[in-house]
Amino acid sequence: MGRYGIYEEKIAEAHDQPRRTIYDPSKLILGLENFGKLYWHNIIDIHDPAANLGDHYHEGGEVYWTPNGGIKVALLHLDQPNEEPEFYPMAPGSRLQIFPNVVHSVRGEHKSVLTAWGTEPYAESWIKRMQKENTVHQSMLERLTQLVSR
Repeated sequence: MGRYGIYEEKIAEAHDQPRRTIYDPSKLILGLENFGKLYWHNIIDIHDPAANLGDHYHEGGEVYWTPNGGIKVALLHLDQPNEEPEFYPMAPGSRLQIFPNVVHSVRGEHKSVLTAWGTEPYAESWIKRMQKENTVHQSMLERLTQLVSR
């Protein structure tokens, strides 16, 4: 468990063999009852591995799960801009709980898939954008981008 999130591997894996891996969708968010009610948000199919996704935060929590890996996530709490960011290279079948008010930056390999749930129903107001003109926000984004660009 990190300061800004909880990372787990082999979530919902029902059957793994050389030709395929089968995941049980009923187990994707199993065990997260203490995190609060979760609402399905989206499925992201990454096309451009050089594009930064995220670069925002939410007042509630968020959960990511990837079936095929290739996802890199960097986290830093909004109220702790000078702390060391946490970095999570997500393996196939892994899940990452992101705590409230944690800025997250994401990159993925071409054709990586990332699914997301949030503790509030999805709406544009759910996404809290970092202010590029704010020097603290800009510094945080630069540090997070350096991590996911590796």
